[in-house]
Amino acid sequence: MGPKNSKKFPQDARSKDMSSGTTWCAVDVLAVDLGMTVTDVLNLVLVRLAKVKDDSCAYERDDGDLSAIQLVELSKDAKSHMPKGAECGRESLFA
Repeated sequence: MGPKNSKKFPQDARSKDMSSGTTWCAVDVLAVDLGMTVTDVLNLVLVRLAKVKDDSCAYERDDGDLSAIQLVELSKDAKSHMPKGAECGRESLFA
């Protein structure tokens, strides 16, 4: 059993509920329990899945602001990576 707008959603739901998928029957029951349409339930699930993915960043959260000592050290290190020589005007870049 698929949703009314079956062209918009895949029909290959699982034959039984499991951690990697669910049946249309389970989706229908959830929709009734939540007082929502099947489409609304699927949209809600997708939004929450996207949020979970966003919360599991590819990098670790930092410890907060840098200390004054860290800022000084970063500034010293950055100076060694900056270009050396005379400055040129913007116009000369396009000449």
